[in-house]
Amino acid sequence: MIAYFRSGWAFPIPYLAAYLLYAWLLWPVNVAAAGSWAPCLLHVYWTLHAINLVLGFITLRSWWKRRRKEEGAENHSAFQLFSSSAFSAAPWLCIGLLFWIPGIYLEWPADPNWHLERINRWHSLAFVRDHIQWYKSSYFLPYSLTGKAVDYNVGSGLELYYTGICLLLCCHGSAKTSQVGSIQNQPL
Repeated sequence: MIAYFRSGWAFPIPYLAAYLLYAWLLWPVNVAAAGSWAPCLLHVYWTLHAINLVLGFITLRSWWKRRRKEEGAENHSAFQLFSSSAFSAAPWLCIGLLFWIPGIYLEWPADPNWHLERINRWHSLAFVRDHIQWYKSSYFLPYSLTGKAVDYNVGSGLELYYTGICLLLCCHGSAKTSQVGSIQNQPL
């Protein structure tokens, strides 16, 4: 399970598969357009979000239990375990703030309104291929998480989405760097 999330590429595959299937079979994107027997793509994405959240929670819980076992949790108080976890999470919180404070402007400095329009366009479309940029499935993911985003101010759902995606990329890069370091430090 940890390898599934740590890979950085495995968990988006079901999203892409569903997106391409809906584009190919011309199944509906939104609830308003749902006139067929197939559920709308938005509901499929919400289901995938829920599954990933549950699997992520289970993975974090098993990781936490294994970490407590390795550190000899029986000999440490709950405060010591919490403080060591908080200390190890501090750099990730700082990185999160680094992405959160300047906001979405870091990702889309040239024309954030155009990107916002591409995300919001899904609100009024019936099928995947109706979008002018339908071949870019990445625009449907923020729509499924934030709905119709009104703006990209601090505190909006789009800001949370952006900060979360950046932290995922950082975690993925951190995991790859630690794997390379462990490979380099092994004796031949």
